[in-house]
Amino acid sequence: EVEVAADGHEALEMIRRRRPDLVLSDVMMPGLDGFGLLAAIRSDAVLRDLPVILLSARAGEEAQIEGFEAGASDYLIKPFSAREMVSRISANLKMARMRREANDALRQRTEQFETLLNAAPIGVYLIDADFRLRAINPAARPVFGDIPDLVGRDFADVLHILWPQSFAGEVAAIFKHTLATGEPYLTPENIEQRLDRNVTEYYEWQIHRIRLPDGRYGVVCYFRDISFQVIARLRQKLLLDELNHRVKNTLATVQSIATQTLRTAASTTEAREVLEGRLIALSKTHDVLTREHWAKADLREIVTAAVAPYSGTVTGARFEIRGPEASVQPKAAVALAMAFHELSTNAVKYGALSNETGRVAISWTIENGVGTLRWVESGGPVVKPPTSRGFGSRLIERGLAHDLAGEARLDFVPTGVVCIIMAPAGELLANVETA
Repeated sequence: EVEVAADGHEALEMIRRRRPDLVLSDVMMPGLDGFGLLAAIRSDAVLRDLPVILLSARAGEEAQIEGFEAGASDYLIKPFSAREMVSRISANLKMARMRREANDALRQRTEQFETLLNAAPIGVYLIDADFRLRAINPAARPVFGDIPDLVGRDFADVLHILWPQSFAGEVAAIFKHTLATGEPYLTPENIEQRLDRNVTEYYEWQIHRIRLPDGRYGVVCYFRDISFQVIARLRQKLLLDELNHRVKNTLATVQSIATQTLRTAASTTEAREVLEGRLIALSKTHDVLTREHWAKADLREIVTAAVAPYSGTVTGARFEIRGPEASVQPKAAVALAMAFHELSTNAVKYGALSNETGRVAISWTIENGVGTLRWVESGGPVVKPPTSRGFGSRLIERGLAHDLAGEARLDFVPTGVVCIIMAPAGELLANVETA
């Protein structure tokens, strides 16, 4: 069954009967040879904001339908049929709804990708076909510093602000090559001195060519600041190398101590006791250094640890330790600990700590770039110079002089042994606060 409208009003009523969800109004359209209908969609929330549909026709003549798409017209070259009109309107409204849903989906995907890009922990920026910085995500922005008007700026100019001229030119050439050929560029680790910050930075980066919305090509760069990882790796390597070096030195020291102890000991029992004491002194010094990551050691703690094994046999008050707060270098800490251990052992056997009244004064000063340490015994038996020098004496005089690039002197004066150690502050100390 085909219904043909007698006039515009009848067509309007037919549409209303078949599509009660539409709100239609009939208006006179000036300049048209006939009656016009303006279909304004207002009631349906899904269809709201769709284009206005203009219907104009004479009964039984050619009908013109406009406005199904923005800026376009659709013409029906046939008699005016209300049923067909409703069908066409419904089809176009369905198409408009699908188009809107597609646009909504596209907008949602765009927002999703923008969120992912802006929240990404890697830096991303886009260079357009005119070699200008077109877009940059938040992770990448700090790398560019405080360059004003960054977006839209010539990328080559930006590079020359950030990096030395030679490196900036090299990077610009890489980007232009990818832009021209489509060949990607990847580098797992790049190191360079920043021109604007005067610091060394490490980056992992890659670039790819992409097609832009205008049809031309651009270049997108993905990069990651790996300075923390590289510095940690280099530090780890340095620590391992230093550890290997120290282990070798420690083993050499232990070997020398063992050899000299066994050579001069009167019995295996004495050798065991002497060797044990020396190794304990060495290990306590290592404990102090380990707590400070082998960067430095507190001088007062080194001295106290060296004489501690003898505090159980003599009154602690018989040791007088004084001097400014000072931190010594690892090599100096080991050398001093071994020297003070040998001096303590000798004092217990033959010197000021071998009776009930002797005392030992240990002090140090830092003056005019020279560190001076003194071991002075008093109140003990009368001291006589030894007829020969043993391992302990050689360790103090030769070992300290070598390890500290200074001088160590032992004086066997009648009132007690005096040991004076002098070394350049730069060789002895890590830092010092003088009193």
